[in-house]
Amino acid sequence: MQQQASQRYKNIDALRGLAAILVLILHVGEYFLRNREIEAKGRGLLDFFVYQDLGRIGITIFFIISGFVISKSFSTKRKEIRSFLIKRFFRLYPLFWVSMMLGIAFLSHKDMGLSTILANTTMLPAFFGQDFIIGLYWSLETELIFYGIMAAIYLSGMLGNLRCFLYLTIGAYVILGVLYLLSGQFTLLPHWLATPYHLSLMFIGVSWRYAYDDAQDRNKKSRFTIHLCLISSVPVAILLLSLIRPTELTSDALAYLTGIIVFWLGLRIFKGASSFMVYLGKISYSVYLLHPIVFYQVAQVITKSGVGKGLHISVYILLCLIMTVGLSTITYYLVEKPFNKLGRNLAFRKTTGINQDGARS
Repeated sequence: MQQQASQRYKNIDALRGLAAILVLILHVGEYFLRNREIEAKGRGLLDFFVYQDLGRIGITIFFIISGFVISKSFSTKRKEIRSFLIKRFFRLYPLFWVSMMLGIAFLSHKDMGLSTILANTTMLPAFFGQDFIIGLYWSLETELIFYGIMAAIYLSGMLGNLRCFLYLTIGAYVILGVLYLLSGQFTLLPHWLATPYHLSLMFIGVSWRYAYDDAQDRNKKSRFTIHLCLISSVPVAILLLSLIRPTELTSDALAYLTGIIVFWLGLRIFKGASSFMVYLGKISYSVYLLHPIVFYQVAQVITKSGVGKGLHISVYILLCLIMTVGLSTITYYLVEKPFNKLGRNLAFRKTTGINQDGARS
């Protein structure tokens, strides 16, 4: 008895790779150009990266992909919820814990107590009032919230109903508005303020997948179109208002809208993506989690040795990208791939009572 293999999309893998590169470019650019001891050149390029907010564009793509992929991670079997949780656990946590250990070992500028470390092991340290060991961990917290919502929708039998995700997006907008109105009344973490919109990006990813797979279904296509217009309305409205009175949200709005457009284009133009971009997509989780450790160590070596100072920022970005891909290749084959396989095997056994080799468990 064989497990049916899930279809891989080259365009989705390529988009993952692109998103990871965009996040890396922004983080490396900011860190190296703001480090006066390195004396990196190319500040105009950094200004462009920051204004366009390449990192937020990458995060937008990642969140839409999450909804796009997770929407088809369930089947009609009730046991599938357990299967989903097992596979997600082994997909996310082993590599996350590795990145945590590397962060503790090599990010020496962080002052971490035992309570911070223990809280971070849950991937939800902010809920325990603790800082993230690596700042970008906030996005994984949003992922876990989304998984919980998806599990609840699946159990309610509403997973295939596109109206459900449209209503959830409207609800997220209401919460977003309330949070902004009350933000001056109490202290709220910055990423929590944006969480409702980030969840709505995942919801549009779900609708996008159903419309994409059933392109001939007019009802799904029309509901998806309405949903896409709703998602785009917030950044478009901010950009239009910024023509009258520029705000600090203008850059964010431009990045969100650009991320949505890039995902739309990527679904079409990346169908024949190069093997390199597809490979970057496969190791993108490692690239995302490990690149801060790489660029921090590179900066430390340059600062202490004096070798490589004063180069153009593009050189540092390329160097950090090459080293991150190298490290990510190692962690992909030593951590990600084997634990993903273990998760699939355990999930299959729990669901069917049969090992993937055909033997009864």
